[in-house]
Amino acid sequence: MKHLCTALVSGVLALFTMPAFAQMPQLSGAVTCTNHDNGQPIALQCYESRRVCHYAFLNIRNGDAFTKTRAENPPYCSRSLSTAYQDAKQRGFKLVEARLPSRYGFDRDERGRVYQTYFDLRSRWWLGVAGTLDPGWLDDRSFSTGARLETGVVIEDYDEYDRRRNRHRFLVGSVLIDPLEVDASLWQYSRGRNEEVPSVWVTTFIGEPKRFDIDIHLGPGVELGRFNYYAIEGDHHALTDIVHGVLNWEMLQSSTMETLVALRVGGGVGIRWEQASETPYFYYYPEVALDWHWVIDDRGLTELRLGASGRIADEPATSGLWKQVKAGMSFERVVLAINDQPISLYVEPHVRWTDMGPAGTEQTDLRMHAGARVSLFSPPRMPDDLCPNEAEDLDGFNDHDGCLDEDNDEDGVLDRDDWCPNVAGTREKNGC
Repeated sequence: MKHLCTALVSGVLALFTMPAFAQMPQLSGAVTCTNHDNGQPIALQCYESRRVCHYAFLNIRNGDAFTKTRAENPPYCSRSLSTAYQDAKQRGFKLVEARLPSRYGFDRDERGRVYQTYFDLRSRWWLGVAGTLDPGWLDDRSFSTGARLETGVVIEDYDEYDRRRNRHRFLVGSVLIDPLEVDASLWQYSRGRNEEVPSVWVTTFIGEPKRFDIDIHLGPGVELGRFNYYAIEGDHHALTDIVHGVLNWEMLQSSTMETLVALRVGGGVGIRWEQASETPYFYYYPEVALDWHWVIDDRGLTELRLGASGRIADEPATSGLWKQVKAGMSFERVVLAINDQPISLYVEPHVRWTDMGPAGTEQTDLRMHAGARVSLFSPPRMPDDLCPNEAEDLDGFNDHDGCLDEDNDEDGVLDRDDWCPNVAGTREKNGC
């Protein structure tokens, strides 16, 4: 408990301070293994064009003291040269202490320990618990509280070459205790598109010909086995959407389609069961929804979602219509991680209006959920631009990451002087 409290306090302080270690440069790519003047093993990386060398100690350190234990995940040494550090000093290179490299989404502390700092909450298995508040402002109900349990698996992948994002959600569900409500879905899929070639373009011939591009960004979606169980004026209803199809129009979207504003138009078929008659009724419906997803920070620690939907369902057996409108928001923030598994706090207010015409009942529900989630297997989030302060060099090598790659093959010969920029060579052979 003491260590957990220390971690929480350190996390809060980290929001307002930037330690000097975090401002140090970080090694990247292949390095030379050599020794420092004090005899400690180091990784060395030199830049001819800038006449500077970055070095990092390979052994774990506590202040000025070193152990014989290597840091976690040491870098790959392209070569070993015991005098490389002294040679760089004799050549007049500026020697700057740096941090050891770590794969993207992870960082190191001053002792060489590795920990994850970027999280993609769009790919995870989560478990959550929340408290629920019904203020009783609507339908003259009394103030009440409850608890909610939830779980689900979400997997999203972005294809940087086809410029498509596939979104899968499996076994997503929640159970509200007292009053009993169940909301679950077996499988949901949607696809976002962001083509370089516009979907439609219009050419006008009034005066000089001009072309106007229209990016529609349409994508399909489908959901199987959506189940809702809740009470309307004391009578419990179970609504099961057997299959639901949708066409998504992502009106606004970021380059990787994590942040978006989407209009969804679709419909489906299902079965309604009510407790009073103990009879199932087949229904079909159209539905319209508007969603806004926003990943607020590059590390993926904060997300905001807003959404609203409405449907009108027709039941042939009762010759009646029932209607439902939903609206809500969700704000989630990762506050700490245990063994690189993030724990987040969230708040979700939502309102639901249901007019169950065939049953002659109508009800409006307003609830506030606030709780915590544990997310498992969440990979590092890749931001839209890995290097926001420098321009990408469009040369066919890693052009999607937004970074300037001066030496693609990392052979020490800059691309502008390298006759074979993507094949490691030697300086004597012009990089070939």
